Amino acid sequence: DELLNKMLLDPYFAKKAPKSTGLHYFDQRWLNRKLQHIRNRTHKINIQATLIELTARTITNNIPKFCKSVYVCGGGAKNSYLIERLNHNSHSKIYSSDIIGWDPQTIESACFAWLAFKTLNNEKHDLKLITGSKNPVKLGNITFY
Repeated sequence: DELLNKMLLDPYFAKKAPKSTGLHYFDQRWLNRKLQHIRNRTHKINIQATLIELTARTITNNIPKFCKSVYVCGGGAKNSYLIERLNHNSHSKIYSSDIIGWDPQTIESACFAWLAFKTLNNEKHDLKLITGSKNPVKLGNITFY
């Protein structure tokens, strides 16, 4: 697929882990740039499917070879097409965390509660091994109006 190949050529995907990006890298402008030189007009449904395939491939490309099983939590765990594409592209078996009795939404909300607690206590975290950051960072900000 021309669009998927164009997306996968983005330099971000060639970077070695650990890596991270902010909210403004993969945005509507990024997508529009990728669509700009596509020969055939692409239907919105196909664009959505391509974005899911991009997500599945970039996730599975980074699952260590020794992992036999991977459990997905959060909103993505409820996306059956994403889970299907993850399984199609992975050497590991991909499951929603609910299969082992861990509600995907509970895990995600517990994570955000933990992050809020850490932020309220002004704790910084060393994310060198996760994002490659050089210094410890706060994992959030709380703004009062």
